[in-house]
Amino acid sequence: MENVNFGKKIENKERVKTIEIEIDGVKYPLECVSYDFEYPKNVQEETGILGYERTKINQASLESFVGSESEQKDHFFYNLLAVLSDGEYPKYCYNHKMGYYADIKTKERYLEYFNNNKFFLDKIYSLENIQEEKKHKLYAFSNTTESRDIKNHANITVYDKISKEVISPGESIPLSKILNYENKIASGDVYASTTHSGLNFTPGDFFHGMVNFEKIVSFGFPFEADNFLDEYLRSVFLEFINLEKSDENETAEVAAKLIISDAMKNGYLNDIELFIKRNSRERIPENEKLQHKLFLIEKLNFIFKNQKDSIDNKKLEKIKDFIYNRVHTSIGGIIENDNMSTTETNLPIFIGHDKIPQLSWGHAKYANYFNEQGFNFFKFKHADHLPTKKTKE
Repeated sequence: MENVNFGKKIENKERVKTIEIEIDGVKYPLECVSYDFEYPKNVQEETGILGYERTKINQASLESFVGSESEQKDHFFYNLLAVLSDGEYPKYCYNHKMGYYADIKTKERYLEYFNNNKFFLDKIYSLENIQEEKKHKLYAFSNTTESRDIKNHANITVYDKISKEVISPGESIPLSKILNYENKIASGDVYASTTHSGLNFTPGDFFHGMVNFEKIVSFGFPFEADNFLDEYLRSVFLEFINLEKSDENETAEVAAKLIISDAMKNGYLNDIELFIKRNSRERIPENEKLQHKLFLIEKLNFIFKNQKDSIDNKKLEKIKDFIYNRVHTSIGGIIENDNMSTTETNLPIFIGHDKIPQLSWGHAKYANYFNEQGFNFFKFKHADHLPTKKTKE
């Protein structure tokens, strides 16, 4: 994963620092090395990814702290991530482990994609990678059993850019079938989105709390979205809510992320948490539940106060129950953070859209992986706005 051939490590900025990791109530010093990496200006303008801070801890230092018991490893690992992220990752993030349930050969392919001189600039669901995956499995970038419903697989929907009508058959098609539209995407006639699925996340934890030392890459997208992610989510929500045939649950997923981010920024997350805790202990009257749903819709409307004419309010009314459920599911992931989370949510991915960029792995805020040298941790820096797509002259 080290053969990045563009961008630069900022000179004379390598820093040796000591952090403290708490184990069984005792704090231990741990030495690490950090440096800043900056992408070239053209990459920054094209992607909105400015660079990252990288922290490395060598294998010898890790072995002196981590025992052989998996529970001890997990405990150490959670503490390490929390210290390096100021308590944000993974507890207050939507988390993804690249190919965790994949077989060994598939994991190796994923690492090759990740390491093909693009590193964190590699697009999520890039057409090149889909082309390669198609050679190996029926459902590209899906690790659920193939007999299950298509909703459990990575799938995509293709739209005509002008009419916004669906031109792919049915509600959605398997991700690999996007290749049938590659030329039309390149010519700018169509775009595609994971309208009925998306990149799977576990809010507040890793799925089943599985955080061991395998050489797979993990990512954290923060609950409290930075300006770039906030603009992305707003754009996706407006795109979804105004589709003639939108997926109500997936639209609500995006709305929930916007509300949770706003709640963290404006201090009402605790109000929602208290309602969820109360709802788990007692039967809340339906009129109170309705008031809570309307409270969430009011917050969403406030987020779009300058764009309210763009929102189909009838559709917003129809999805209020979905929004209520998705907000509670994600925040419940924080409350129930017992290292055994099985909650999942999605992040929509777009391909070929004029205003919504196709996300790369570096649009996460955090990433980490282990290699032969030790532990690697990344904190990304992003532009304040989505990149503007250059039009053909």
